[in-house]
Amino acid sequence: SDVDERKQAEAALRHSEERYRLLVDNASEGILISQQGILRFINPRIAELAGREASELAGQPLLRFVHPDDHPTLFERYRRRQRGEAVPQHEVFRLLRPDGETVWIEYSGVDVVWEGRPAVLSFLIDITERKRTEDELRRSEENYRHVIENSPVGITIVHGNRVMLANKALCRMLECGEEELLRMGSFLDLVHEDDAATMRAHAVRLVDAPEGGKAVVGFRIRTPSGKTVWVEGNTVQVQWQGKRATLSFIHD
Repeated sequence: SDVDERKQAEAALRHSEERYRLLVDNASEGILISQQGILRFINPRIAELAGREASELAGQPLLRFVHPDDHPTLFERYRRRQRGEAVPQHEVFRLLRPDGETVWIEYSGVDVVWEGRPAVLSFLIDITERKRTEDELRRSEENYRHVIENSPVGITIVHGNRVMLANKALCRMLECGEEELLRMGSFLDLVHEDDAATMRAHAVRLVDAPEGGKAVVGFRIRTPSGKTVWVEGNTVQVQWQGKRATLSFIHD
């Protein structure tokens, strides 16, 4: 009876281990266990992310495979964890492959006990493509910002008569700072009183027009100093932060 129970317990344990091994070995996330920064366990995905054989990684310091520029961040995280301080739930760093290629990693970890000693169970996700997309978006935004800020033509985006964006040329034309324009209750406050009704009707027609509707209109602006400036606005309906707005190019 004792032998049968032991065999049943061993079979149940083996079945449980097989299930966990199946999950860990086939996980899309990299899974590792480290003790004092030394890799004690890695799943196949970790080796794939690092571009190395598992035998090259086992028993080695994790920092050996991390981009040198990211060492201070991870070392400080380790020191804070050792002191019992709270650390961010997620961290981002770069793995450095043998061919010099870098892989951006989002990391999260939790304290565990491994073979009777304190350890950290970590989960690693490849975010290289996400970082590349973010970098491309940032560069694109910088390029557009450069064009807008250096354009000799006044450029503005208006939503619900409120100024959402104004470039330097427009600010010079209106004799207002950008922050002043953004705080303004309505762009129509700058329009000459004799043109205000016409511009108000024009704005309503354009916002209600089918998406992509365009219009060109001439009107007068009254600057804070009292100067009157004749301008021509070339306006098109656009989506701005998920809402209907108008993009205008304003010529003196």
